[in-house]
Amino acid sequence: MKRVLISLIAVFFTSCTTLTQKVEEPIAFPTAKFLFYSGDENVLGDLYVRKSQLKHSASGKKVTLLGMVHLADQSFYRQVQQQIDSHDLILAEGVSGKTSLSISSFLYSYMFAMYDRGANMSGLASQKGELTIPYEKYVNADVTVDELQSQSSIGSLIGQTIALPLTILFAEPSILLTDLSDGLRFYQPDCKKAERYAMRRHHVVSQMGNEDGSEHLDSLIPGVLAFRNQKLQDVLSEQIKQKDVNSILIPWGAAHLQDVENYLLKNGYETDKSEWVKVIAVNSLAEGNEPFRESRKFCLPYIYTYYNHSKLSEHNMLFQLFKFTDAENYGGVDVGYGHILKYQSFEKGSYFSLLPSLFGYPLLFEYAKVEDESTVRMLLFFEF
Repeated sequence: MKRVLISLIAVFFTSCTTLTQKVEEPIAFPTAKFLFYSGDENVLGDLYVRKSQLKHSASGKKVTLLGMVHLADQSFYRQVQQQIDSHDLILAEGVSGKTSLSISSFLYSYMFAMYDRGANMSGLASQKGELTIPYEKYVNADVTVDELQSQSSIGSLIGQTIALPLTILFAEPSILLTDLSDGLRFYQPDCKKAERYAMRRHHVVSQMGNEDGSEHLDSLIPGVLAFRNQKLQDVLSEQIKQKDVNSILIPWGAAHLQDVENYLLKNGYETDKSEWVKVIAVNSLAEGNEPFRESRKFCLPYIYTYYNHSKLSEHNMLFQLFKFTDAENYGGVDVGYGHILKYQSFEKGSYFSLLPSLFGYPLLFEYAKVEDESTVRMLLFFEF
């Protein structure tokens, strides 16, 4: 748990620490992982994920496993988008469902908000801001919030209760200082910015790429790996049977995919091809060999920020407690990470809630519309 929090927070504290750069030589990639950092704690490298395409020996159907991280270089997400466009079906990751009045629900919301803020502070792009999955290809293969919370224990709830205030206590002051620091250094040339951002990236990805934090994460949030992996395998087994589906893409977090690959290999699939793809440039960014772009504009640092992604824009106030999102097929307002008010307008419907759910039911008001079906629920147990 300690190492997980350190890796998330380190991006905000780090500026221009001098580290040894990676000497160019052939990279010895591991064979049983989907995530790898070519450097180490003291040497700059680059972060890679593995893409593994497997083919069923009898039917000829293909399943592509692509390791994902929630923040990366924009160039990586462009490659992912090409994979999305070329496959028949996408089994998407993402715990779904309504927010609720619980420590675990707020912890998930806050941690994901930290990922987004960390992306922009490192000159990276956000996954949700760069990728578009067509509605007809999209299948959510993940668990719901209620299903995940059913895996919690008294011990994990105590751990989450301790972790949440500690994370906020350490993260928020460092985010404020980083925002102010960037504001004061706006005059620096791009090469200096690239060096500074490369160091921030290093202190995060050196933890991510060479350390298996699964055990720590699963103890803090029970079911976040094994339980969700089983749901993914169940959905995959069902969807691959469809006659009009010949290729499926699974762009999931790298920690999930080794289990899925083993499952496929035991069920008649063979590895067709496998390759490693660069996700986050660190060493090559510091050397000036990677293009550098800033997607964040801010006014009154920490109080208001504007994020300009390739496929959506966001206005955030008070460390994302108030968030306004706008995209071609999506728009939304989010107050208090969705725990106070949440509004979403998407391609096939809309959703609105005022105060989160309690015991799976809306505490005050909830309205959902998907295509021609609509539901209104209010005051806990009244449904219309």
